[in-house]
Amino acid sequence: MSRLAALVALIGAATLATCSYAPMPTNGAQMCAAGTGKECPDGYHCATDARGRYCYQDGNGGAGGTSSGAAGKGGAGGHATAGGTGQGGSATGGVGGQQMCEPAFANTWTGNFSTIDSGNVMGPTMSVAQGGGSFSIVATRTVTGTTGANIGIAWTFDPCANASQFSGVSFSIAGSVTGCSVLFQVDDTERSGGGNGGPAVTVGAVSGTPQTVMLPWTTSGGQPGGPIDGSRVAILIWGFSIAPSATCMANVTIGDLTFY
Repeated sequence: MSRLAALVALIGAATLATCSYAPMPTNGAQMCAAGTGKECPDGYHCATDARGRYCYQDGNGGAGGTSSGAAGKGGAGGHATAGGTGQGGSATGGVGGQQMCEPAFANTWTGNFSTIDSGNVMGPTMSVAQGGGSFSIVATRTVTGTTGANIGIAWTFDPCANASQFSGVSFSIAGSVTGCSVLFQVDDTERSGGGNGGPAVTVGAVSGTPQTVMLPWTTSGGQPGGPIDGSRVAILIWGFSIAPSATCMANVTIGDLTFY
């Protein structure tokens, strides 16, 4: 199966969606982020209960306004951004021109979906379920000639996610796929563009029964090779590799997308 390492360079210019991916987490279901950055998503605060420190919607689970502000971000000598409600954000710009990554939560993400085309083969279409908890990818694409094609859907974090407190990323997939193989790839900021690409895992046969796919940060591969830098996660890619003179028919639903 062909790798999708170069696909990021082909991400379609049209943005499909710019949003926070997941619905608002249930009160007390999401742990507060570690460190000095933003502890909970917007509209939530960090409160201590019998289990430890968890995120609650403002007005629930204790007094609001206890969450830390988001850290400022910027390039070398970068601009500072204001902190959120609570403690002020850091006024420190990026070091050496490296962009600051936002503290990550399990499944409350800011970014956008994009399509990935391959030459004359258009990328798949997709739709996000109401509430944002899952999304569907549909494609019927035929490759003519002797050269195969790689198409897909990419989620790009804005700006990037510091998910170092987690072990990796996982999701469920169900549906049907014929005439092509499915690959899931994670790019960190070192490997996100041009001919670069991060480690990937091949998804097994897809059926109507959901299967869980997990890709830990310790997974090695990509260009250049090595494990994923969980502190600088940039792009997630669901790719479909189509052989020469073949027709790919894919209709899948991705759900339970989360850092774990």
